[in-house]
Amino acid sequence: MKAKFSFFALSALMLASCSSSDILEAKSSEAITFTASTVNQSRYAESNSVAIASGIDLWGFTANGDNLFATGTKNATTLTKTGDAWGYGSTLYWPNQDVNFFGAYPVGVASVAEGATVPSIADYNCPGNVDVLYSANFNENKSKHTAGDAVAMQLKHALAQVVFQVKNTNTTGITVKVKGISLANIQSKGSFAWPASASAAGVWSNSSELKTYLVGEATSSVELTSTAATVGNSNLFLLPQTLKEWINGEGKVNADGANILVNCQVIDNASNLQIWPKTGETGNVAIAFPATTWEQGKKYIYTLAFGSGAGYEPDPTPGDKPTPVLVAISLSVDVEGFTAGETIDDLNTVK
Repeated sequence: MKAKFSFFALSALMLASCSSSDILEAKSSEAITFTASTVNQSRYAESNSVAIASGIDLWGFTANGDNLFATGTKNATTLTKTGDAWGYGSTLYWPNQDVNFFGAYPVGVASVAEGATVPSIADYNCPGNVDVLYSANFNENKSKHTAGDAVAMQLKHALAQVVFQVKNTNTTGITVKVKGISLANIQSKGSFAWPASASAAGVWSNSSELKTYLVGEATSSVELTSTAATVGNSNLFLLPQTLKEWINGEGKVNADGANILVNCQVIDNASNLQIWPKTGETGNVAIAFPATTWEQGKKYIYTLAFGSGAGYEPDPTPGDKPTPVLVAISLSVDVEGFTAGETIDDLNTVK
């Protein structure tokens, strides 16, 4: 009994020598914490940072398939930012196995199917005015965060960003006033799968349902100058896709080909006569896209240059050649970050 008493006395002495603050400090170093940011945000960095701070869906799956954040029927928690700190509710601590963390913005855009351990986006109807972001951190564990440093979630852009601006290169010859810009025959619905590694990109599939998107609309018509300017918002987030040609190699119209519709008025300065529309104050002219594939995470800046031309009449019979309003309108496109890409200049839309 004496030896047994000495053992317990020694144990009590050892515990007494550790203060409660020491125990809390050791425990806090095992807490799971996060930071979140978006990659290659370009000049939209500030707005993106504000947006994701409002909330990101967060999942954490262990190697044996347990979901760290599952509560009731909800299989994700919401990561939000207050001040400089990111938080997700009650603190969780590192398990003794690897964890894969997945993030999605906006909240509710993605879910995890029954029995799955990776989120996905099913049958997403792209509204055009919402950026979709995702992240994937694989094989995170306590040994990688021994100092209590946070899991850094870098959210990538799942969509392509498309921006339009217009100008008039012949202000002495014609006056052009633009009321709005739309895109016709753009795929609007698809499903998204998260990547299998942190360095890979997610994949869109089953793209379908052609739609017309309003790019931007001014409260009153904007008279174009030689300096490129936007009309209304003039900025869209769209599904990555390969655009089908509106005008084919024979110069004829494909009924489901993608095209740009500019609601405008064109006046001949010499005669002061309205060239377009034939009746009414403004009307759509159609501009053919060049052969283009929009990739996720890239921004495409289209500059529409009225001058010697003003596009085509918008509703030709499929299989016929479209009728120019004047002659071909000049079009150029810059591709930039999100992530950097190629630049294509001075494309002629008449074939």
